[in-house]
Amino acid sequence: MTGGHETGLTDVIPMAPVKNFLRLESAGGIVLMVSAVLAIIAANSPLAGVYGHLLDMPLTVAVGEAAVSKPIVLWINDGLMAIFFLLIGLELKREVLDGELSTARHGASDRPARIRGVRLLLARARDARERRAPALKPIGPRCGAVHARIGPVHDGPCS
Repeated sequence: MTGGHETGLTDVIPMAPVKNFLRLESAGGIVLMVSAVLAIIAANSPLAGVYGHLLDMPLTVAVGEAAVSKPIVLWINDGLMAIFFLLIGLELKREVLDGELSTARHGASDRPARIRGVRLLLARARDARERRAPALKPIGPRCGAVHARIGPVHDGPCS
C-alpha cells in the first residue's frame, strides 16, 4: 500500500451502471430471462453433461447439528419456486389492495377469467412435473374444481 490508497473492486469495475440497472423496475425480469436463456443453451449444448452434474450436486444447509443435504435441482424446485410464488402472491395482494384491481370497476369484469387462467396454469405445471418425476406424486386424492374441468385424475372419491 503506497500513498494511503487501497485498490478495491470499485476502482477496477465502475459500479454506476450496475446501480442504475438495479434501480430499473424490470431488472429482475431481465436477469430471469437471461438466466433462462443461458440455462437452455447450456442444457442443449455439449455442456449438457456438466449442467446435469451441476444440478445433481448436493447442497447442504447446516445450522448447528441440524443439516439438510439435497441436490441443487430440488433446492431450485422447492425453495426458489416457493419464494417465487410468495412474491407473486404479495404482488397480487398489493394490486388488489392498492393497484389496478382495487376498484370493482377495474377488477370485476375479468377476475373470473384470471382465476381460471391461474388455476389452469398451475394444474398444467403440476401435471408436467408429475410426468417428469412420477416417484414424487402426492399421496392421496387431489380434489378440486380445476380437476373437474380438466378431467378425472384417477379413480377415487374425487373422480
